[in-house]
Amino acid sequence: MLISVVVTAGVSSGCAEWQADVARERGMPFGNGEYEGRVVAQSGLNVRSEPSTDSESLATLTNGTSLRITCKAEGETIEGNSTWYKLGFARWVSAKYVSNVGAAPERCD
Repeated sequence: MLISVVVTAGVSSGCAEWQADVARERGMPFGNGEYEGRVVAQSGLNVRSEPSTDSESLATLTNGTSLRITCKAEGETIEGNSTWYKLGFARWVSAKYVSNVGAAPERCD
C-alpha cells in the first residue's frame, strides 16, 4: 500500500502536522525524496517554502518525524549549518535539525 503525503503552500500548519503524524503512524516518511532523515528538534521543525527562516512556514514537524529528502542546497546559516534539505516542491527544512538515516542527500541540480 502506497500512501502519499503532500503539503503545499496555503495548507494550514495544523493540517500539515496531522498529515505528518498520520504518515509517521503508518511508517511512511514525510516528503517525497529518496534519502531518509529524522527530525531532531525538541520544539519541532518548520517546513519552509524556501531555504530561509524569512520564507513562509508551511508546517511544523514534531521531533522524531521521519522524512524523505529529495536533495540538499545551501541556504540561510542556522547555528553554523548552511545546508537545507528539500522535501519536495517548495518544501525545505534546515539540515541542522535533521539526522540522516543512511547516506546523506546529494546536492540539488
